[in-house]
Amino acid sequence: AQVLALRALASGAGQSLRQAERRIKTWTGQSMRALQGRGRVEAAFFQAREAMDGGAVQWADLAADAGYADQSHFCREARRVTGLSPDLLKRRMQQDESFWIYRIWR
Repeated sequence: AQVLALRALASGAGQSLRQAERRIKTWTGQSMRALQGRGRVEAAFFQAREAMDGGAVQWADLAADAGYADQSHFCREARRVTGLSPDLLKRRMQQDESFWIYRIWR
């Protein structure tokens, strides 16, 4: 998202923040806010993956470390991105063969 923002600001006339956000939406089909949310949830998933390798995942701590207001805020955003709650996603990653991509995702 940051690279897109810099590219949008550097491209041509109309270099206001709003113009940059419009360019990003035209290029990606998503708002800057949505892209930043996906980036934050992805970073939290990487932290969760590391925590799973080391033992139990503490969702509240992970949410706080990732910059969410609270655990429920993280859970809502994770559900919006994946369609699953974080705990269900964790179980599926460990048990369901069709979630193999999450096991190698690092």
